[in-house]
Amino acid sequence: MAGMIDRATSDADYLIESNRYYPRKIFRSLIEVDRKRVREIFENLFDESQDITKRYGAFESMIEDLRLGHEYKPYLSRKESSAYPVIASTFLWLMYPDRYYFYKYSVAKKVASATGICFIDDTDSGHKMASWFKLLDRVSRSLLEDTRFRQLLDDRLDKTMCRDEQMHCMAIDFAFYIRPLYEGRKNYTNAKVSRNSIVSM
Repeated sequence: MAGMIDRATSDADYLIESNRYYPRKIFRSLIEVDRKRVREIFENLFDESQDITKRYGAFESMIEDLRLGHEYKPYLSRKESSAYPVIASTFLWLMYPDRYYFYKYSVAKKVASATGICFIDDTDSGHKMASWFKLLDRVSRSLLEDTRFRQLLDDRLDKTMCRDEQMHCMAIDFAFYIRPLYEGRKNYTNAKVSRNSIVSM
C-alpha cells in the first residue's frame, strides 16, 4: 500500500514532501501501524456522498487515534493540526482535480481579503477548508469566463498534461500569485494584475 501511495503521488513531490507538510511520510508510518485503518481513512475521505466538513473531521480524528497510540513512529511524534487540512486537501485535489483545490490557510486569508469573497475563518479547520473550496470555485468560474486564460493555459500544455477543464489548477496558481502582490513584496510591485481586476471577481 505504501508503494501505491508513492506511485499515486509521484508527480506531486513538492506538495507531498515539503519542509513542513509531509503527507506521504505520515501515511507511510500510518501504514506500518494499521494498514486496514489507513484504507478506511482514504475511503472515508473520498466518499462524495458525505459533506466535506464531516469527512475532514473524521480524517483528522482517525489519524489522531493512530498517532496517539504509536508516538514512537517517525513523523507521528506530535500533532500536526495545522498540517492535516493541507494533507487532506492535497489528496482530495489529486483524486478529484476538477472538484477540489490545494488548501493553505495563509493564502486563503490573503485571497479572501484581496477579492472580497467570503471566507469562513473560525476555529474549525474543516469549515475553513470548505470555505476555501467555495472561494476558489468563484475564482475558477471567473477564469473560465475569460477566454484569454484558457488560451494562455492551452498554449503551455502538452499531451501528457492535464488540461484542467474546470481551471481549478489555474485558480490555485492564481491565488498563490496574488498573495505576494497583496503583501506588497518588492518583486511583485510591477505585476500586471491590477487590484481592481481581482476585486471585480
